[in-house]
Amino acid sequence: MAEKQVAPISTEAPKGKPQKPARTVTIDGVAYEHDKLSAAAKAQLVNIRMVDQEMRRLQLQMAIAQAARVTFSRALLDEIKTPA
Repeated sequence: MAEKQVAPISTEAPKGKPQKPARTVTIDGVAYEHDKLSAAAKAQLVNIRMVDQEMRRLQLQMAIAQAARVTFSRALLDEIKTPA
């Protein structure tokens, strides 16, 4: 089964305004004011941020595991090639 593509979502504050700027959430290229979102929509944003953070953590863990695997593979080859 093909993985469903998720639209990019970003949150940012408008630049150049000294007073409290309205934060926006951009979904599929459309900007929405954060303050005008429903509580349920804001909760979903929190969920998305948590999942994004966990995915970054897991990607880092995967990179660490891949580096360790390469190191162990090289050590194994060294052991195999070294006469007993």
